[in-house]
Amino acid sequence: MASQCVTTFLQPFRFCGYVVGSQNQECLSEFSMKTDRSYLSKPFRILLLLVCFSALPLQAFAAQVEKCNYVEFQRLPLFEHMHGINGSLIIKRDRRFMYEYSAGLDTPETTCNARLYLMDKNNKIVFSKKLEKPIASLETVELLERQPKSFALEEDYSIGWGSYAGPITSFFDVVNGKVKWLQTRQNNAKKIKKLYVSSSLKTGWQIVKAGNNFDILEAACRPEFSIRLDEAAFSITYRRYHYNGTEWIEYSRKDSGYWDFEEYPDIALYPKAQ
Repeated sequence: MASQCVTTFLQPFRFCGYVVGSQNQECLSEFSMKTDRSYLSKPFRILLLLVCFSALPLQAFAAQVEKCNYVEFQRLPLFEHMHGINGSLIIKRDRRFMYEYSAGLDTPETTCNARLYLMDKNNKIVFSKKLEKPIASLETVELLERQPKSFALEEDYSIGWGSYAGPITSFFDVVNGKVKWLQTRQNNAKKIKKLYVSSSLKTGWQIVKAGNNFDILEAACRPEFSIRLDEAAFSITYRRYHYNGTEWIEYSRKDSGYWDFEEYPDIALYPKAQ
């Protein structure tokens, strides 16, 4: 029996299928006692037990690997004098999501999320990123005067219902042929984070002129959990992302109130950049 165990062990995808059953104890006992222990150390035997008695056999994991069929969904040009490279930004989606613009209740679960590529003029990949969602798109946005337009990457987090789930947009530039994500920090704070905004029934953002450049404004209505549970209360957070000549700074203020995204709030409600 021991020799059979060793022989089968050397074929790892078949070994677990062999020992799972009534022969587990006998097979593993002989395997432990009669095989060359210099070949099968104690840590290795423990690992073997963990693998063989896992909830799913290895064959099941292999069967669950999803096959993706990526095709080009979008291509935006890049230029040497503007971006430091002649090439393209490309979004690829799994073919099932080529004509989807928003996720819904019938959108299938998938691991085939969209991919972002930066390619040179010969279609050589310079940069790639697997995104978080299968539905994603790019557009150019003007943020800084006398600078090439930035890129807005939208990933759709919609679930087909609810007031808070929806697309999330992050921003980046292509500088010297490299992707540079826009980052921000709160006013009077040191911690830096990625700049992103969202859209939903209770969240909205817009780009507005601010001096020579542009600011990004976001409004978000959320339940106010600090109020008693038997009272329905909401607050609205107004955020302004402002470029001060060196970095993006986030200014925010919160007021009590309720807002559904039917039209943008009055710009006077947003905090001013200092």
